[in-house]
Amino acid sequence: MVVRRRRRRTVAKRRTTRRRTKKKSIQFELEKHIAREIWAVLYLALSALTWLSLNQQLGVLGEIWVSALHPIFGIGMGAVPVALLLMGGSVFFSKKISWGLARLTGILLLAVAILGFVHMTVPPDELLEFAQRGEGGGYIGFVSSFIFTAAFGKTGAYVLLTATFLIGVLLTLQVSLGAIIRFITPSPKLVKKAVQVATPEFNIVQAAEDIDKELTIVKPGYIAEQESADDAPAMAIKEVSAAEIEKRLQKEKADKTDESNVEGEIVMVDEKPEAKSGKWEYPGLELLDAGKEAFELNPEDLKSKAALIKAKLEQFGISVIMHEVHVGPTVVQYTLKPADGVKLSKITSLKNDLALALAAPAVRIEAPIPGKSLVGIEIPNTSRAIVHMREIMETKSYKVNKSPLKLPLGRDVSGNSVIVDLVKMPHLLIAGATGAGKSVGMNSFLISLLYNNSPKELRMIMIDPKRVELTSYNGLPHLLTPVITDPEKAATALRWAVAEMNRRYKVCADAGARNINDYNKGRRKDDRMSKIVIVIDELADLMMQAQKEVEASICRIAQMA
Repeated sequence: MVVRRRRRRTVAKRRTTRRRTKKKSIQFELEKHIAREIWAVLYLALSALTWLSLNQQLGVLGEIWVSALHPIFGIGMGAVPVALLLMGGSVFFSKKISWGLARLTGILLLAVAILGFVHMTVPPDELLEFAQRGEGGGYIGFVSSFIFTAAFGKTGAYVLLTATFLIGVLLTLQVSLGAIIRFITPSPKLVKKAVQVATPEFNIVQAAEDIDKELTIVKPGYIAEQESADDAPAMAIKEVSAAEIEKRLQKEKADKTDESNVEGEIVMVDEKPEAKSGKWEYPGLELLDAGKEAFELNPEDLKSKAALIKAKLEQFGISVIMHEVHVGPTVVQYTLKPADGVKLSKITSLKNDLALALAAPAVRIEAPIPGKSLVGIEIPNTSRAIVHMREIMETKSYKVNKSPLKLPLGRDVSGNSVIVDLVKMPHLLIAGATGAGKSVGMNSFLISLLYNNSPKELRMIMIDPKRVELTSYNGLPHLLTPVITDPEKAATALRWAVAEMNRRYKVCADAGARNINDYNKGRRKDDRMSKIVIVIDELADLMMQAQKEVEASICRIAQMA
């Protein structure tokens, strides 16, 4: 009998991979700054508890704490709360300071050295008794002093304690010994700076001592020019008396056409007037007022102000060397050389501080002086010197200038005469506030032109709408027309000037000459072309009254001249 066994069907169990989940462990993590602040709080709390224990304000626990620490530190027990306070404060407020093993070791060595020094003063036979009573350096001082003294003697103990102290300082501060010595030893500059801050008078005295070595007071230019004026070539000026000048002017007036009789167009006088005397006689300098004595300032006052400038700049950390002093008629210029590395902006920003220190209404700083590696500080003079026309015309710089149209501007900050040539401009506009000296300057220019040119060499057109400044020049033989006061006639005169310039351009072109000087070379005096100078006073008023008629002519003259 055959028995069939049924095969049991076994269902393969699917293996399922179960993911093993890691058990999450609870971790207590703190950020670094939180941990630092916790340590800082612990240090500060321990400092406060120690201080309260020393003052017997903490009860039983405080007494136990004090009784445990007192024998250890001895009289140094009072420094324990202070040390804990410093540690807590440094940890709390500074992220750069970390109280690791090295710093803690340094503090321990400092305690050993300091308490050892204290215990070295205790009698040798009572070292232990003092420590037990909490006196001297306590047990720490007893151990360090006893071991060092027994092994190396008293002198050797002092040497080892000193070395321990220095090592403790280096470990605690984490800086080199040389840096510590440089920090605690004041440099001569710091000592000088401290004395300057404490006593400003010292700064001024020190600067005054340097001024005698550094400062050079330059002789004003006008004094030097007057001393050498005799060596300069004399001007071709023939002196005549004032009576003769007045007589000739009256005679010329009678020959001129009066402006009141002219209506409509301007009557231009002949460009080449015949001088009845045959040869023009130039006026003499004695007609001008002579200047007073040379204006000079006290050298001691100049040195004292230079010392004030130097001292004030050094108060702000700017080191300078005073160079020269230039005395001008209205201002005094002090020149100085800044030390290397000093920014000029630091000096210019102290303008108001210098004005306050010098009691000056204003201070001008020229940084740098053109063409020099110096800085100029200009201070107004307490009393201004008057610059006379005759003084300028007697100087060497005026005499050696051969231009017939030279104009004296005055004196610069160094007192030197400033002479300009109208030919090189050839246009000049004088502007300034009321009372600035515009009219004085214009009259000085006209006087210089009259002194250096005859009527054949120079002709002038004067326009004065206000009838104030130029009307006194009526009757001059140099005038092409009497002084013009009517705006319409002024426009007519300017149109004539434009036409005359066009004619002269054509004449010069036909002769192959580039300018008047080239045209006049090699010609007889009667055939030479005279220069024409147009003088307008109060141009703004003239433009307001006849702008359209005047503006076009002025622009054309400016372009062609």
